[in-house]
Amino acid sequence: MTGVQFEISITEHCNLNCAYCTHFAPCVTEPEFLPVGSFRKDMKRFSEITGGRIDYLKIMGGEPLLHPEVTEFLIAGREYFPQDAVDLYTNGILLKDMPDTFWDVCRRKDIRLVIARYPGADHGQIERLCAANGVALRWASEPVKVMIRYKFDLTGQQDGAYQHRICNQCGTNLQFRDGKLYPCCRPANIKHFNRYFGTKLKVADADGLDIHAPGVTLDAVKEFIYKQIPFCRYCRNDAAESVPWKPSERNIEEWT
Repeated sequence: MTGVQFEISITEHCNLNCAYCTHFAPCVTEPEFLPVGSFRKDMKRFSEITGGRIDYLKIMGGEPLLHPEVTEFLIAGREYFPQDAVDLYTNGILLKDMPDTFWDVCRRKDIRLVIARYPGADHGQIERLCAANGVALRWASEPVKVMIRYKFDLTGQQDGAYQHRICNQCGTNLQFRDGKLYPCCRPANIKHFNRYFGTKLKVADADGLDIHAPGVTLDAVKEFIYKQIPFCRYCRNDAAESVPWKPSERNIEEWT
């Protein structure tokens, strides 16, 4: 174990429409898929940095089961991290439609399905499918899904040091995007929010760590993921609140 756990989105869009989504999937109006080659390039490099040992890899979205090559990501994830947990995070709605090849890969590659109990899925059917196919299942939430509503200060005038100090995602919600590792999912995904609402929350070079840069080591990764980053000035972690799940109306007020 290295103390490093991270996630990577293989789709940006979703078949649900959750208000307060921290990946801003409701703001993605057209399908967007991560190329398998890009995933392999980043996982190969990160495996070199970590010696192939991590706490776990989360493959997610959006909704990852929408990706037509989802099994290729599962195979590659296990290839580069053969000894540690590789989890597929999904809402489970599409599991009933997945082909036998999907279940076979999950079983052979020891992929665990982690499912939040959002509305719209038959949770009993999901349990039966996983049991019948010999695939591990973990429920990530109670049947009534509760969301955490994180808010932004669009002016970027927050005390970044304070917001970083009280952040519950720092170091535990690492996100890969385009060869860079981010300490949390918000700067990694903010491009969808900016594009949809016409805002200009800036992601600086210092907000992410380029894992392909020369000389990046595991110690450098561990140091970076707990650092305050420039993007912290947009966050209002002091105003975060637990709220019941509801469909998004795609209003900016859901995130501000």
